[in-house]
Amino acid sequence: MSIEIEAPAAEPLPELILTLDEPIEFGGKSWSEIVLREPKVREIAAAFKVLGGNPTPESMVRFQNTLVASVSGVHERGIEQMPIRLFQQAVEYLQSFLSGSLLGGGI
Repeated sequence: MSIEIEAPAAEPLPELILTLDEPIEFGGKSWSEIVLREPKVREIAAAFKVLGGNPTPESMVRFQNTLVASVSGVHERGIEQMPIRLFQQAVEYLQSFLSGSLLGGGI
Protein backbone atom coordinates (compact mmCIF):
# COMPACT_ATOMS: atom_id res chain seq x y z
CA MET A 1 0.00 0.00 0.00
CA SER A 2 1.32 3.44 -0.88
CA ILE A 3 0.29 6.78 0.46
CA GLU A 4 0.49 9.79 -1.78
CA ILE A 5 1.02 13.17 -0.20
CA GLU A 6 0.20 16.19 -2.27
CA ALA A 7 2.55 19.11 -2.17
CA PRO A 8 0.92 22.05 -0.45
CA ALA A 9 -0.62 24.57 -2.80
CA ALA A 10 1.10 27.91 -3.03
CA GLU A 11 -0.25 30.39 -0.53
CA PRO A 12 -2.53 32.99 -2.11
CA LEU A 13 -1.31 36.55 -2.05
CA PRO A 14 -2.53 38.38 1.08
CA GLU A 15 -4.05 41.06 -1.15
CA LEU A 16 -4.93 41.44 -4.81
CA ILE A 17 -5.37 44.85 -6.42
CA LEU A 18 -7.15 44.96 -9.78
CA THR A 19 -6.72 48.26 -11.60
CA LEU A 20 -9.68 49.26 -13.74
CA ASP A 21 -9.23 50.88 -17.15
CA GLU A 22 -12.31 52.99 -16.46
CA PRO A 23 -13.52 53.79 -12.93
CA ILE A 24 -16.66 52.13 -11.63
CA GLU A 25 -19.26 54.60 -10.41
CA PHE A 26 -22.26 53.80 -8.27
CA GLY A 27 -24.16 55.57 -5.52
CA GLY A 28 -22.05 58.71 -5.71
CA LYS A 29 -18.83 56.73 -5.22
CA SER A 30 -16.08 55.94 -7.70
CA TRP A 31 -13.50 53.12 -7.71
CA SER A 32 -10.44 53.00 -9.96
CA GLU A 33 -9.27 49.73 -8.42
CA ILE A 34 -10.74 46.72 -6.66
CA VAL A 35 -8.82 45.57 -3.59
CA LEU A 36 -9.39 41.98 -2.45
CA ARG A 37 -8.15 40.05 0.58
CA GLU A 38 -8.84 36.70 2.19
CA PRO A 39 -12.61 36.35 2.69
CA LYS A 40 -14.08 35.92 6.15
CA VAL A 41 -16.42 33.02 7.01
CA ARG A 42 -19.39 35.40 7.33
CA GLU A 43 -18.75 36.73 3.81
CA ILE A 44 -18.69 33.20 2.39
CA ALA A 45 -21.89 32.30 4.28
CA ALA A 46 -23.69 35.42 3.03
CA ALA A 47 -22.67 34.67 -0.55
CA PHE A 48 -23.91 31.07 -0.29
CA LYS A 49 -27.36 32.32 0.70
CA VAL A 50 -27.93 33.64 -2.83
CA LEU A 51 -27.40 30.17 -4.34
CA GLY A 52 -30.57 28.66 -2.93
CA GLY A 53 -31.22 24.92 -2.98
CA ASN A 54 -30.70 24.33 -6.69
CA PRO A 55 -27.80 26.40 -8.08
CA THR A 56 -28.14 27.70 -11.63
CA PRO A 57 -25.57 29.49 -13.78
CA GLU A 58 -27.30 32.78 -12.96
CA SER A 59 -27.25 32.11 -9.20
CA MET A 60 -23.55 31.17 -9.43
CA VAL A 61 -22.80 34.57 -10.99
CA ARG A 62 -24.83 36.24 -8.21
CA PHE A 63 -22.85 34.20 -5.65
CA GLN A 64 -19.57 35.36 -7.18
CA ASN A 65 -20.77 38.96 -7.44
CA THR A 66 -21.91 38.95 -3.81
CA LEU A 67 -18.59 37.54 -2.63
CA VAL A 68 -16.45 39.98 -4.65
CA ALA A 69 -18.61 42.90 -3.48
CA SER A 70 -18.50 41.84 0.16
CA VAL A 71 -14.74 41.36 0.26
CA SER A 72 -13.89 44.48 -1.78
CA GLY A 73 -16.40 46.86 -0.21
CA VAL A 74 -17.68 47.84 -3.66
CA HIS A 75 -21.48 47.68 -4.05
CA GLU A 76 -22.79 44.70 -6.05
CA ARG A 77 -24.14 47.08 -8.72
CA GLY A 78 -20.64 48.47 -9.04
CA ILE A 79 -19.11 45.00 -9.40
CA GLU A 80 -21.56 44.35 -12.25
CA GLN A 81 -19.75 47.11 -14.18
CA MET A 82 -16.38 45.30 -14.03
CA PRO A 83 -14.92 43.91 -17.24
CA ILE A 84 -15.45 40.14 -17.22
CA ARG A 85 -11.67 39.58 -17.49
CA LEU A 86 -11.07 41.37 -14.17
CA PHE A 87 -14.17 39.85 -12.56
CA GLN A 88 -12.84 36.38 -13.41
CA GLN A 89 -9.45 37.27 -11.88
CA ALA A 90 -11.24 38.39 -8.71
CA VAL A 91 -13.26 35.16 -8.53
CA GLU A 92 -10.18 32.99 -9.11
CA TYR A 93 -8.28 34.85 -6.38
CA LEU A 94 -11.09 34.39 -3.85
CA GLN A 95 -11.54 30.76 -4.86
CA SER A 96 -7.87 30.13 -4.07
CA PHE A 97 -8.72 30.46 -0.35
CA LEU A 98 -11.48 27.84 -0.48
CA SER A 99 -11.28 24.08 -0.66
CA GLY A 100 -13.20 22.17 -3.30
CA SER A 101 -15.17 20.38 -0.58
CA LEU A 102 -16.44 23.68 0.81
CA LEU A 103 -17.49 24.80 -2.65
CA GLY A 104 -18.87 21.50 -3.85
CA GLY A 105 -16.24 21.39 -6.56
CA GLY A 106 -15.76 25.09 -7.33
CA ILE A 107 -17.45 28.43 -7.61
